[in-house]
Amino acid sequence: MDAIGTSALLSATYRRYLRSLLPVRDPALAAALAGCIAASPLLTKGPLLEATPPYLTGATLRDLIGEGVLDPAFARLGGPALPLDRPLYAHQERALRKAAAGRNLVVATGTGSGKTESFLLPIVDRLLREHGLRNRTEAVAAWLRGQQG
Repeated sequence: MDAIGTSALLSATYRRYLRSLLPVRDPALAAALAGCIAASPLLTKGPLLEATPPYLTGATLRDLIGEGVLDPAFARLGGPALPLDRPLYAHQERALRKAAAGRNLVVATGTGSGKTESFLLPIVDRLLREHGLRNRTEAVAAWLRGQQG
Protein backbone atom coordinates (compact mmCIF):
# COMPACT_ATOMS: atom_id res chain seq x y z
CA MET A 1 0.00 0.00 0.00
CA ASP A 2 1.24 3.45 -0.88
CA ALA A 3 0.61 5.29 2.41
CA ILE A 4 1.81 8.66 1.11
CA GLY A 5 -0.27 8.43 -2.08
CA THR A 6 -3.34 7.25 -0.17
CA SER A 7 -2.97 10.09 2.32
CA ALA A 8 -2.69 12.65 -0.50
CA LEU A 9 -5.77 11.18 -2.21
CA LEU A 10 -7.81 11.31 1.01
CA SER A 11 -6.72 14.89 1.68
CA ALA A 12 -7.57 16.01 -1.86
CA THR A 13 -10.95 14.27 -1.72
CA TYR A 14 -11.79 15.87 1.63
CA ARG A 15 -10.79 19.33 0.43
CA ARG A 16 -12.84 18.88 -2.77
CA TYR A 17 -15.82 17.86 -0.62
CA LEU A 18 -15.43 20.99 1.55
CA ARG A 19 -15.34 23.21 -1.53
CA SER A 20 -18.59 21.64 -2.77
CA LEU A 21 -20.55 22.24 0.44
CA LEU A 22 -21.16 25.94 0.04
CA PRO A 23 -21.40 27.36 -3.47
CA VAL A 24 -20.23 30.96 -3.33
CA ARG A 25 -21.45 33.26 -6.12
CA ASP A 26 -18.96 36.05 -5.60
CA PRO A 27 -15.79 35.07 -7.50
CA ALA A 28 -13.46 36.83 -5.07
CA LEU A 29 -15.03 35.14 -2.04
CA ALA A 30 -15.08 31.78 -3.83
CA ALA A 31 -11.36 32.13 -4.62
CA ALA A 32 -10.57 33.17 -1.04
CA LEU A 33 -12.52 30.21 0.37
CA ALA A 34 -10.85 27.78 -2.06
CA GLY A 35 -7.46 29.23 -1.13
CA CYS A 36 -8.12 28.78 2.60
CA ILE A 37 -9.32 25.20 2.11
CA ALA A 38 -6.27 24.40 -0.04
CA ALA A 39 -3.74 26.00 2.32
CA SER A 40 -5.13 25.15 5.77
CA PRO A 41 -2.82 22.86 7.76
CA LEU A 42 -5.69 22.12 10.18
CA LEU A 43 -7.79 19.99 7.83
CA THR A 44 -5.50 17.00 7.45
CA LYS A 45 -2.45 15.82 9.35
CA GLY A 46 -1.20 12.68 7.77
CA PRO A 47 -0.22 10.16 7.03
CA LEU A 48 0.27 8.79 10.49
CA LEU A 49 1.85 5.36 10.37
CA GLU A 50 2.17 3.02 13.30
CA ALA A 51 4.23 -0.13 13.32
CA THR A 52 2.43 -2.62 15.52
CA PRO A 53 4.30 -5.83 16.26
CA PRO A 54 2.32 -9.02 15.73
CA TYR A 55 0.55 -10.41 18.76
CA LEU A 56 2.13 -13.49 20.31
CA THR A 57 0.31 -16.72 19.55
CA GLY A 58 -0.48 -19.58 21.88
CA ALA A 59 -2.42 -22.83 21.92
CA THR A 60 -5.24 -23.72 19.54
CA LEU A 61 -8.81 -24.41 20.56
CA ARG A 62 -8.16 -28.08 19.77
CA ASP A 63 -5.18 -28.03 22.17
CA LEU A 64 -7.35 -26.53 24.92
CA ILE A 65 -10.07 -29.12 24.29
CA GLY A 66 -7.43 -31.88 24.56
CA GLU A 67 -6.13 -30.43 27.84
CA GLY A 68 -9.65 -30.26 29.28
CA VAL A 69 -9.62 -26.47 29.50
CA LEU A 70 -12.53 -26.38 27.05
CA ASP A 71 -15.45 -28.82 27.02
CA PRO A 72 -15.13 -31.64 24.44
CA ALA A 73 -18.44 -30.48 22.93
CA PHE A 74 -16.59 -27.35 21.78
CA ALA A 75 -15.13 -29.47 18.94
CA ARG A 76 -18.58 -29.67 17.32
CA LEU A 77 -18.49 -25.89 16.78
CA GLY A 78 -15.34 -26.00 14.67
CA GLY A 79 -15.52 -24.85 11.07
CA PRO A 80 -14.48 -22.00 8.78
CA ALA A 81 -15.84 -19.36 11.17
CA LEU A 82 -14.23 -21.03 14.20
CA PRO A 83 -11.13 -22.96 13.10
CA LEU A 84 -10.04 -25.29 15.87
CA ASP A 85 -6.44 -25.49 14.65
CA ARG A 86 -5.71 -21.78 14.27
CA PRO A 87 -3.44 -20.59 17.09
CA LEU A 88 -5.11 -18.21 19.49
CA TYR A 89 -3.34 -15.05 20.53
CA ALA A 90 -1.53 -15.60 23.82
CA HIS A 91 -3.84 -13.19 25.67
CA GLN A 92 -6.88 -15.10 24.38
CA GLU A 93 -5.41 -18.37 25.62
CA ARG A 94 -4.68 -16.84 29.04
CA ALA A 95 -8.24 -15.49 29.20
CA LEU A 96 -9.70 -18.92 28.43
CA ARG A 97 -7.50 -20.62 31.02
CA LYS A 98 -8.37 -18.07 33.71
CA ALA A 99 -12.08 -18.23 32.96
CA ALA A 100 -11.99 -22.04 33.05
CA ALA A 101 -10.30 -21.83 36.45
CA GLY A 102 -13.10 -19.59 37.71
CA ARG A 103 -10.93 -16.49 37.79
CA ASN A 104 -12.01 -12.95 36.95
CA LEU A 105 -10.17 -11.27 34.13
CA VAL A 106 -9.73 -8.04 32.24
CA VAL A 107 -8.44 -8.03 28.68
CA ALA A 108 -6.84 -4.76 27.61
CA THR A 109 -5.14 -4.98 24.23
CA GLY A 110 -5.13 -3.33 20.82
CA THR A 111 -7.82 -3.05 18.20
CA GLY A 112 -8.31 -6.23 16.20
CA SER A 113 -6.56 -8.41 18.76
CA GLY A 114 -9.55 -10.60 19.61
CA LYS A 115 -10.86 -9.09 22.83
CA THR A 116 -14.38 -10.16 21.87
CA GLU A 117 -13.32 -13.80 21.55
CA SER A 118 -11.54 -13.50 24.90
CA PHE A 119 -14.88 -13.10 26.65
CA LEU A 120 -17.25 -14.89 24.23
CA LEU A 121 -15.35 -18.19 24.03
CA PRO A 122 -15.46 -18.73 27.82
CA ILE A 123 -19.20 -18.01 27.77
CA VAL A 124 -19.75 -20.53 24.97
CA ASP A 125 -17.64 -23.08 26.85
CA ARG A 126 -19.65 -22.55 30.01
CA LEU A 127 -22.93 -22.97 28.14
CA LEU A 128 -21.66 -26.18 26.54
CA ARG A 129 -20.70 -27.51 29.97
CA GLU A 130 -24.09 -26.54 31.41
CA HIS A 131 -25.83 -28.19 28.45
CA GLY A 132 -24.22 -31.48 29.42
CA LEU A 133 -25.76 -31.41 32.90
CA ARG A 134 -29.03 -33.23 33.52
CA ASN A 135 -30.95 -30.28 34.94
CA ARG A 136 -30.00 -27.85 32.18
CA THR A 137 -32.31 -24.89 32.79
CA GLU A 138 -31.56 -24.78 36.51
CA ALA A 139 -27.81 -25.07 35.89
CA VAL A 140 -27.69 -22.09 33.51
CA ALA A 141 -29.96 -20.01 35.73
CA ALA A 142 -27.88 -20.85 38.81
CA TRP A 143 -24.66 -19.90 37.02
CA LEU A 144 -26.13 -16.57 35.91
CA ARG A 145 -27.34 -15.82 39.45
CA GLY A 146 -23.90 -16.70 40.81
CA GLN A 147 -22.26 -14.20 38.45
CA GLN A 148 -24.40 -11.36 39.81
CA GLY A 149 -23.47 -11.88 43.44
